[in-house]
Amino acid sequence: MIVIDENAVITHMPLGTRLFGYTPEQLFGMNALDLVHPDDLDFAATEMIRAVTEPDYVATNAMRIRHVDGHWVPIELMASSHFDDPGDQRCGHERARPHRT
Repeated sequence: MIVIDENAVITHMPLGTRLFGYTPEQLFGMNALDLVHPDDLDFAATEMIRAVTEPDYVATNAMRIRHVDGHWVPIELMASSHFDDPGDQRCGHERARPHRT
């Protein structure tokens, strides 16, 4: 799970170490879109905006995320907004898993 705020800033990413090699300290405060492969960025940004602004929309896509050592990790991602859920302190969240090619 990746938790971001309304500006796509990472506030929590427990998978960051296992999948991408980053420590929590490296990821905290980073813009999630800065990790997305340039060829996937437009689509990822569009889907993120839709997930945040359209109630009940769940963005689902495959993209590549930069590993701490510089190589690209293909993932499948589902994103949805929790901004309107008063019982949920997360702003937005994404679930990522390695993409099988």
